Amino acid sequence: MAGGGPLVDLGIYAQQGSIYTMGELPVAVSAKITTVDTDFFTDVEGSLEWQLIFLSAEAKNGKFGLEPSFSYAGLKGTINGTPMDLPNVNQQARQMDAFALAVKNDTPSVVPGEMGLRDVYLIEKIYEAARSGKEVSLKDIPQVVQRV
Repeated sequence: MAGGGPLVDLGIYAQQGSIYTMGELPVAVSAKITTVDTDFFTDVEGSLEWQLIFLSAEAKNGKFGLEPSFSYAGLKGTINGTPMDLPNVNQQARQMDAFALAVKNDTPSVVPGEMGLRDVYLIEKIYEAARSGKEVSLKDIPQVVQRV
């Protein structure tokens, strides 16, 4: 009843990772719902392909990547073909601990409400692109969303 599906459940992490990696917000989105079984997936999409479009996506000194880019069993990444040394951590526990410490110490949260607003705004635009079958510009992104 509160939504869900692959974009909200999992895609949000790829969305956040893309924004962190690029250091900027996307300028547009495109998407398409690719659900095959519409009898089973009546209230939420079974699958959705989407793309965030940035102004640029180049690395100055080579190539980098994560595969898998998110996983409960640990991340694996490479820089110019050389494996990254990434510790296996419980990301959700770290986020909950950081939130608890922010409340306890009366300090700003590392995951402010504005970030959630940004993520929901982008998810809505991805769904708009999926419904229309067209790229959706983000040139009119609200100021509160741009700050995160």
